[in-house]
Amino acid sequence: MRKKNALPYSLGTDAEGKVYAGIYLGDIEVYDKEGHFLQNIKLPETHKKFGSARSMALIDSSTLIVKSTIAELYAIDTRNGKLESLSHLLHQKIEPVFIDFEMATQKIRDGEIWFSTYNKVLSLQKNKTGFTCTEILTLPVKDRITSLFYNNAGQLWIGTINGAWYFEKTKLEKIKLPVSYIKHINQHRDGKLWFTTTDGIFILKDNKVIKQMNTKDGLPNSFVYGVLFDEAGNSWI
Repeated sequence: MRKKNALPYSLGTDAEGKVYAGIYLGDIEVYDKEGHFLQNIKLPETHKKFGSARSMALIDSSTLIVKSTIAELYAIDTRNGKLESLSHLLHQKIEPVFIDFEMATQKIRDGEIWFSTYNKVLSLQKNKTGFTCTEILTLPVKDRITSLFYNNAGQLWIGTINGAWYFEKTKLEKIKLPVSYIKHINQHRDGKLWFTTTDGIFILKDNKVIKQMNTKDGLPNSFVYGVLFDEAGNSWI
């Protein structure tokens, strides 16, 4: 980070390997794949007084979509730093200020990303005339979404502060888990789902828990932020 003690609040990457780091109460810093600083993308000063870029994804090769902790939604042209507010497209007003402290964002295809707003999943699409936003689903309970994972088969898994849900086409069902604060969801190449939580890791097959890992299994602590898989199928947490 350029500033000492700067706290990265979100990260994104592009096809060239550039890394976009949203800074707590700050701007977005851009680095190359070797970690060299490239540029600073300015966010509105009013935004930085209370909010931070908490979730981001590139909707195409040059447009970074950023969602903040105060329910602001931006589209940023990474070539020149030009910022466009898309907050008017959100389907609900978020209160209090930090109710959307954690949220999920995933690129579905070029020109479309899905993201969460409280208990909703929305689709943001970019076309030649601008942006449109439609609702994918609303959870039937007042439960805040913290993570989501969508695969090429059209299956969507949703993590919340109390558990998890599964959605396919028009079917939405609750996954049977111990009450868990889900931090991240990812799918191994063997098809199993990994849910990292504040109480360890749950591994699921056919939406049923087949294994739970915790400190007794070698984890340094039970609070697991996320999991990634390498080309050999190894998990990194």
